[in-house]
Amino acid sequence: MLTPNHKGLLALLLVSCIWAFSFGLIKTYLAGIPATFLTLLRLGLAVLIFLPLLRLRSVPKGYRLKFMTLGAIQYGLMYLLLFQAFNYLKAYEVVLFTLLTPLYIELAADLQSKRWSSLRLVSVILAILGAAVIKAEEIDSSQWWMGFLIMQGANLCFGLGQLAYRNLRKRAAITRDHQIYALPFLGAFIFASSIQALLTLPDFSLDVSISGQQFFVILYLGAIASGLGFFLWNWGAARVHSTSLLAVMNNASIPLGVIVSITVFGESADIPRLVLGSAIMLLSLFLATRK
Repeated sequence: MLTPNHKGLLALLLVSCIWAFSFGLIKTYLAGIPATFLTLLRLGLAVLIFLPLLRLRSVPKGYRLKFMTLGAIQYGLMYLLLFQAFNYLKAYEVVLFTLLTPLYIELAADLQSKRWSSLRLVSVILAILGAAVIKAEEIDSSQWWMGFLIMQGANLCFGLGQLAYRNLRKRAAITRDHQIYALPFLGAFIFASSIQALLTLPDFSLDVSISGQQFFVILYLGAIASGLGFFLWNWGAARVHSTSLLAVMNNASIPLGVIVSITVFGESADIPRLVLGSAIMLLSLFLATRK
């Protein structure tokens, strides 16, 4: 029989597989669509999926706005910073600078609990090292430092949002996550709508053309990658027994993404680097599960 920890780990692995396809789909099919508009569509689809499942009675009144604020930061602000970083960085640099997310999760969790574990910290550092071995390339952007700082803001939003959801869910005594998850998506959608309105305010126009093929890609990204993916990720994050395991899993989509890029989208990769980096990440996963 699967324990809650095993169920949470399986959910994180499933989402990592789903997200591994997202990078190739966006790069291949959605070039030219404004990032803020694409974000708005993805979050809007996620809201439509979970809104019929919403049961406000399942959420204490004092926590409803908190869950919406959480979504605005973890998803809305994270997306805003992520896409802003593309103005300063190349795509592979953006991916590289996401590698510090596990470290932020682990340090924040230890700071909150006031308990420091060298084994957990080593497991997170190994996860970062393993992902860096796979994705690291020469950074040649003259403005990389600005992009780096922006990406750390995005990492903090997404990483700390996972811990915040664990804590909010526990304090609010939430037992059926799907009945309340429209609130984080609604908060993120309102935030993204506000940003989109500010961007289009000067001329009140938004000229975007979407083909049928792009529509189905956006439908997948919004309903599956963003909607189901974000929900299952926080669902799993609330159930794994170790914040170190959660931190390590934040980099699991990197080797999976490389494999998908090679086998599905026909991109090239350094196979020895992929094997070595994956082995290091497996070692970090083993250490993270040790008590």
